[in-house]
Amino acid sequence: MNILNLPQLDDTPAEVDEKLSAEFQRFKIIWENLSSKYNAIIVQNNFDAPCTQPEGNLDSFLPQSLSRFVARLNEKFADYATSHAGFYLNDINRLAAEVGLSRWHNRAQYHAYKFAMDYDIFPAVAKNLKRVICAALGRVKKCLVLDLDNTLWGGVIGEDGVAGISLGNETAEGEAYTEFQKYVKRLKNRGIILAVCSKNDEDVAKSGFSHPDSVLTLEDFAIFLANWEPKNLNVAKISRELNIGLDSLVFLDDSPAEREIVRKNLPEVAVPEIDSADVFSYIRALEAEGYFDTLAISADDKRRGDFYRENQNRIAARENFIVVGGD
Repeated sequence: MNILNLPQLDDTPAEVDEKLSAEFQRFKIIWENLSSKYNAIIVQNNFDAPCTQPEGNLDSFLPQSLSRFVARLNEKFADYATSHAGFYLNDINRLAAEVGLSRWHNRAQYHAYKFAMDYDIFPAVAKNLKRVICAALGRVKKCLVLDLDNTLWGGVIGEDGVAGISLGNETAEGEAYTEFQKYVKRLKNRGIILAVCSKNDEDVAKSGFSHPDSVLTLEDFAIFLANWEPKNLNVAKISRELNIGLDSLVFLDDSPAEREIVRKNLPEVAVPEIDSADVFSYIRALEAEGYFDTLAISADDKRRGDFYRENQNRIAARENFIVVGGD
């Protein structure tokens, strides 16, 4: 671990604070020197949790413990990132938790080669770093295109009706779909454009959002296409109407056949592979590629979906407006 000022068990809390400040200042000087000299984007790894826990469960809250010290140092890194443009974190701490510390740490490799983590973990670290760099360069997706039946709710709205679809806390399946809708809502609230692409009658499709446990509303979607056209044509139409590239879209559908049709006909569109029997695989698939990673969220970002929806409403109103004139 690249920390020089480690706390000791006989340190006072004040001495631990001094070491924490000294350690943070050491990194801060490095960052500021790099910024001054190169005027470049800086990506800093935060710290993974220690591989040992000599103080046992006390490690989680004892001021002198290494785990507590690392957590506080990571917080200081995060605070610095929020107030300094061009400085970003590669979240090694989260990645190590996802992998599992027992797999992450390989002490034999560390003592032999000074590898910070197990050799097999290197690709995951590189992929995570790529996500940060792509986000810094603005190479991220802008719009999530969603199917409805067995994607945003369980069941088929045209057959089961509003009362028959699975949403809410009455069943495990309903809870899973509700959890996914909450996730999608958070994407929308930070600026990801939402669109619907469903093979259905429009009025029937829209009725699903009148379910009392629906987290999403019709107003959350910038474009709502429910018809019987091939989905690749509708996805292309969404791209045109939003005036964004096909490479800005992510298409999520529980049907393997529909996913393959879009992949084949619109190779620019990202189509993650999901397990329709596991709703939580939808979230894992979206997060695995970091499609919507961003390094900052502005007030304009939060209103982006509303802006596109309002613009679509203006276009529709203009198309329906008839000018009557006379000689």
